[in-house]
Amino acid sequence: MTTPSRVDWSLPAGRPNALYGTGARAEEKVLVHLTGISATVVVVGHVVLTTGTSWMLWQYVVAAVLVFDLAGGVVANGLNSAKRDHHAPRGQEDEHGVDRMLRKPVLFTALHIHPVVVGMVFPGGSRWWGPGVYVAVLAAVILVRCCPLYLQRPMALFACSLTAVIAPLTTAPEGFSWLLPIMVLKLALAHAVQEEPYRPVTAAQRHRCGFTKSIRPSTSPADTSAPAPTDASATEPAEDSPQPALWKDIR
Repeated sequence: MTTPSRVDWSLPAGRPNALYGTGARAEEKVLVHLTGISATVVVVGHVVLTTGTSWMLWQYVVAAVLVFDLAGGVVANGLNSAKRDHHAPRGQEDEHGVDRMLRKPVLFTALHIHPVVVGMVFPGGSRWWGPGVYVAVLAAVILVRCCPLYLQRPMALFACSLTAVIAPLTTAPEGFSWLLPIMVLKLALAHAVQEEPYRPVTAAQRHRCGFTKSIRPSTSPADTSAPAPTDASATEPAEDSPQPALWKDIR
């Protein structure tokens, strides 16, 4: 049975959460941690059992932190609660610190220096692997944010597909050939793409509104309840989100 859901751009009461988004449910948080832990076990276990790499203990700790952050971050940034926090319209006076940074995908991506760190502290990679991965991920996010809304998800999927093909062909540090596609998934697809935040309908809402099926109202925070134009001469539908024209619009 499908749980009734609706698009809900309104922020619930409570403290903002930079990791999950405001109002994340317990099952959403569990999924984030399950992803991070599973990926960490796979990567670290692979290095221990198959590569024969003689890492120091501190390198295993650094690797575990990086894997958990990036793999878990794919799911965390893709949560509907996080999408709502990142893309719901708000005044500048309501944004502070980390919250303001998370609402600027290009700036948020620029702070992810993970590949540079990996290239410096783990053996086996080429000299330019770390900077190359960093630039590739940043370029993917900029491309997504330069697209009009209807092309953001396809552009992000293009970047994910391309980097998944390219990653095995690069000379990555041992155990880190997955880093490029995972970073593009986390930052270009999960974070940078504006998507409607679906939230479960509570029993009280179901009773009050008298519906039993999922409802799908306007899918953009900029949409209004005004009826669509009925001019028969119009041949091009209005776009639901304008294409950014200035650098300040894509950050």
